[in-house]
Amino acid sequence: MNAIGQSQRQQLTCQLLNMNEEAIKCIEGQAAISSADHLVCSLLSVVSTTNNFKLPSNVSKSLCELRKAIDDASICIEDDGDCEEMMDNLTVSNEKIDRPNKRRRSTDICRTTHRFPAEYDEGMLVHPNPLALPISSKAVSLIGEYSRVLPVLFFNIGQLQLQRRQHDTALRFFELADEVLKNDDCDDSSSDFKVTSQLAILHQVAYIHFRQHDYVSAMKALKEVSQISEQRYGRSHLSYASALHCIGTVMFHMRNSESQEMLHVFKRALYIRKLVLGSNHKDVATTLNNIGRVYFDCSDFKEALTYYEEALWIRKDVFFEDHKDVAATIFNIGQAHHRLGLLKEALEHYCKFYSYTSRFGSLDQHRDEVVALKHMAQVHHEQKNVADARRC
Repeated sequence: MNAIGQSQRQQLTCQLLNMNEEAIKCIEGQAAISSADHLVCSLLSVVSTTNNFKLPSNVSKSLCELRKAIDDASICIEDDGDCEEMMDNLTVSNEKIDRPNKRRRSTDICRTTHRFPAEYDEGMLVHPNPLALPISSKAVSLIGEYSRVLPVLFFNIGQLQLQRRQHDTALRFFELADEVLKNDDCDDSSSDFKVTSQLAILHQVAYIHFRQHDYVSAMKALKEVSQISEQRYGRSHLSYASALHCIGTVMFHMRNSESQEMLHVFKRALYIRKLVLGSNHKDVATTLNNIGRVYFDCSDFKEALTYYEEALWIRKDVFFEDHKDVAATIFNIGQAHHRLGLLKEALEHYCKFYSYTSRFGSLDQHRDEVVALKHMAQVHHEQKNVADARRC
């Protein structure tokens, strides 16, 4: 750091700060997301070719590899994502609602800014927003501490790529942010920001691995989140509750844990969230819904119904009536009624879910309509109403 002149440090820092502001504008919808291509290439060009940056060797190597990959067009950065990834996303979606006997699907919508797609992701997207620097951009630029800006910028570029469903590219930027942050010997005044940033980065790493069905890697990142949260804030903090909730969700998909163990993790997260947030919060409803899924998977349909109904009560109060979280829980309640043999109640909830699907306008709309019609047909068939079953 001493080898670099003060004016040069300030110039590099200002350059990175401008990029960071542009990335935040793209994330928040204040700038065209198409400008992300230029932003990414500019960042990689500046950082990977400026010898004055004192970066760990593995970070420098990763930056050069990423820049070469983009230059060679082996990583396609387009607004709508490439066909292969779109197909992968559709495959994930097909597993989210259906097949109650082997249920491993998502019934929650990510609670995000309007720039993120509304998907059933089971509350795994904990940090949808950009990171902000702990002090003003002007102060940072005057000091010339670009080492403080880099992890934030890498994270926000990762968020931007995640918005565009470029999961592999986003993951590489999040990992770069993590490496730079771990190698930054910050002072005590910024240590809390460092911990907050680490938690956000690791949560995003876990989220991408989860979306890619790499549950082992997702669990590894989440365990690091829980350890950092516990050491820094204790076991009654929201960050620890978020880690537990995500760990429980990954356990549910891994199928290598006992149901009681999953319930213990979820219920601890629920206790903390109710304690800190109160009983009428969207995150509380998400945990309630996921606990209901565990009970449903264990064929304890009455207990599942109890948790689903509490989740629905909260979601109706917190969200507007046509929100996908509300619709998803209504569908879950319908399934619980169905498995309990309460066909009239099941059909009523399936019909409500079907009426919602036509108003979502999402990528999952047609899939959800098919799922709703299929379950309505099953109920009609069990009621010996063949004509209505055939119509569905």
